[in-house]
Amino acid sequence: MSRTSSSLLVGAGAVTASAALTIAFALGAATGASPAGPHGSITLTEATSVNAASAPATRGSQPRPAQMKIVTKRTDRQVLELGDDGISSGSLSFAEGDIRTKRRGDVIGRFVFRGLALNSDEPGGIEDRDITVEYTLPDGLILVSGVVSAPGGQPPTTPQDQVIVGGTGRYAGAGGSVRYVPINANEQRVIFTFAW
Repeated sequence: MSRTSSSLLVGAGAVTASAALTIAFALGAATGASPAGPHGSITLTEATSVNAASAPATRGSQPRPAQMKIVTKRTDRQVLELGDDGISSGSLSFAEGDIRTKRRGDVIGRFVFRGLALNSDEPGGIEDRDITVEYTLPDGLILVSGVVSAPGGQPPTTPQDQVIVGGTGRYAGAGGSVRYVPINANEQRVIFTFAW
């Protein structure tokens, strides 16, 4: 590869490795130089490393967030009793509500919660629930799963940590953790910490 084509590749900076290969082969064919020579290998490595160092991790044209904070407000809750009256092992609970960027902010999405009581002490005791929560946002969906501990039949009163198990759109391929911090019986702060 000629020095001219080598500088074009390094100067491009933001070209991907596949684009660099395409350009290298095109320039090699146009100049009569062989793109498979030792200079071509060095140049392609440089172009690839420049791209990796300068470009942020993205999904499409949007950068992937490292952390995101929202506030949820429950607007509806239903319990399906499968055993004794009152919340008991095997009872299913469903809830849904609004997502905001801050407590008094505009609604930017909705969440849907499903929980299965794994065990339940007498009323007022601690209950463990296997939960799944879907957060539908303007740029995609985030799916969370885990087990929460809360007073029987009530929302959690202490911070809880769960696992991000996936997503769609901007959140496709997301992993990481989420922390729920109760504000009151119907509202909580939700802090997503993403791992890509």
